[in-house]
Amino acid sequence: MTSIRNIMSAEIRAQFYWLKNNKVMMVMTLLWPYLMVFIMISFGSAFGSLEEFKEKMGVASPILYLFAGSAVATASISVIDNAAGVATWHRWLGTLPYVLLVPRRFVTYLLVSSLVTSLVQVTFNLASIAPAVVVLEGASAGFQLLLVLGFMFIGTLPLLGIALLGGIASLLASEESDIINFLNPLILLLSGVFYPVKILPWILEQASYYIPTKYVVDAAKLAATYTYPPGSTVIIILYALVLLAVLYNVIGVSSTIYAERELRRRGVR
Repeated sequence: MTSIRNIMSAEIRAQFYWLKNNKVMMVMTLLWPYLMVFIMISFGSAFGSLEEFKEKMGVASPILYLFAGSAVATASISVIDNAAGVATWHRWLGTLPYVLLVPRRFVTYLLVSSLVTSLVQVTFNLASIAPAVVVLEGASAGFQLLLVLGFMFIGTLPLLGIALLGGIASLLASEESDIINFLNPLILLLSGVFYPVKILPWILEQASYYIPTKYVVDAAKLAATYTYPPGSTVIIILYALVLLAVLYNVIGVSSTIYAERELRRRGVR
């Protein structure tokens, strides 16, 4: 039987060779957070200054926050695409029936492979902005970026549960990527990366509390405001992320087990 260790090792090698053999895509992935920051500052300057942005977002270092927020947004999209797209990708390749029939449970394969891929992508995205953050904000900002990385690692867990639901829904509905493509803009909208969530309509503001990326963004605000964030605030963010991770993964895993039975019974379309 394929061990979890073998799945993890295979995913790490796959990510390494994907980056090695797609150098243009690797460069674009590295530059994406810089492009987002450039667009935000360029267009934002037409409506106000960085000082106004700092005041409205409640951060002390807008540059650090913009880079961290851009990396969080990019990493969130990567997590959803990787986790939700695994099953759909196997269906496109025609390998889904074989994956469903391997001795290792389908849900185990999805969780382990998606988790490894997501952690690699998160680390890659945040590492890409580290040189700019250290140069512009100093060495202490590099340590603050590590705080954001830690929260993003934890925030990956509930995102995986949400992505599992989207991916399995696409399979059961025989859709290609409509459900997955719906998740990314919704999560970014409710995360409040580049605007405070309090400006959203009341119902969307309340919905944002169920989006894990919102709490990672809150951690980025702490990192951009305090050299040493308040312990009580950090604990609240951690508690929220762990609670959402349990909630979404219980639902996601249960739904995946049900979908696995259904797909084995009726076949892959």
